[in-house]
Amino acid sequence: MVAHKGRKGWWGTAIVAALVNVGRNLGVKSVAEGIKAPAQHDAVVAMGCNFGQGFLYAPAKTSQWVVSLLKQDQPGRLFPNDPRSPR
Repeated sequence: MVAHKGRKGWWGTAIVAALVNVGRNLGVKSVAEGIKAPAQHDAVVAMGCNFGQGFLYAPAKTSQWVVSLLKQDQPGRLFPNDPRSPR
C-alpha cells in the first residue's frame, strides 16, 4: 500500500518504491496490495509495480463465490457476468 502524508507518513511510499525496485533488480514481479484510491494506483504504476489488488478494483469475495467461479470454467474471465471483464 502506498502511504500518504498523515496516518502513516511519507516513509511508506519510499518503502514501497524500494521494494518494487528490489523486485525489478532480482527479476521478480511485484504486487501492490491494499489499493483503495486512484492516487495509490497511479503511484504504484509510476513506480513500476507489475500487479495490484484492493478494494479499488473489487471488494473481497467469499470462499463460496470463488468456488462458484472456478466451477464455471471460463479461463481468462474473472467476472463472467461483467462485460468489462477480459474475454
